[in-house]
Amino acid sequence: ILWFSIDLTTDASGGPSIVSRGPSREFVAKFAENLQNRHSEPVTHLITIGGWNAKHPTTSNTAEEVYAAWKHWNENIMADTSRGFHGFDGFDWDIEGHDDVDSPNNHFTKEVLDMMGRFSQLAKRDGYIVSMAPMESYLDPSTSDFNRSCRLTNPEWQPIVPAFTYHGRNVYAYLLA
Repeated sequence: ILWFSIDLTTDASGGPSIVSRGPSREFVAKFAENLQNRHSEPVTHLITIGGWNAKHPTTSNTAEEVYAAWKHWNENIMADTSRGFHGFDGFDWDIEGHDDVDSPNNHFTKEVLDMMGRFSQLAKRDGYIVSMAPMESYLDPSTSDFNRSCRLTNPEWQPIVPAFTYHGRNVYAYLLA
């Protein structure tokens, strides 16, 4: 199950890394418990990071600090062992663009991509599942074009959706590399 959605950010002072937004601990734990009671097979629970119009992850702290904040949130705030929910089994990257054409979140900085990559490595090292299901233009094997912008057009789409200017150019390929 993919749960929607959290942001990796900092507190109001711009200091420590924190997890913001996200589903209710009580709801997730109760839902997970109900599923487990009805099915003999375990269910994998992933939390999505980002989403359309969401902030891109913070780069004011190191990937290690951001990951430590996520891990603490997952294991100590979200987990409810009394209901058999030990926290999310991992996460799904869902970092995208923003409706506001002038938003800085319509461009992936190298720092954001580097942080996402290192965060993923740390999570994998600890046994978490790391996934991503980017929109097709963010990871398109039919082209080697690369661009960190989310405000591009695609000639194939112009007859279908004229003026759709939210295409990417393989920005997620950087994470796989």
